[in-house]
Amino acid sequence: MSPIPWLGELRVYGSDAVDDRGPFWRGYFSDLRRKGEPDREIDDVLMASVKEKGGVHGVKTGEQDKHMTDAGEAVMRWCGKSSIFTYRVQQR
Repeated sequence: MSPIPWLGELRVYGSDAVDDRGPFWRGYFSDLRRKGEPDREIDDVLMASVKEKGGVHGVKTGEQDKHMTDAGEAVMRWCGKSSIFTYRVQQR
């Protein structure tokens, strides 16, 4: 089994959201690192998934875990095809 990528999360509101109500999106991203170089922070990230939450498309309990799993798998697929980048591994 491949190591799990570290994921960050951004919460993004639409311009029509008022007082924390209305639809918003969660964007999942992963820090990238260059293959063959020491594991150090660089400014490159991969936005792996954006999912709408709240509003009429509210997310059911447990769906966020699947969204995060899908985003992690997308990071691994993309990095598997890249000749330059790999991902930062989640520390346990």
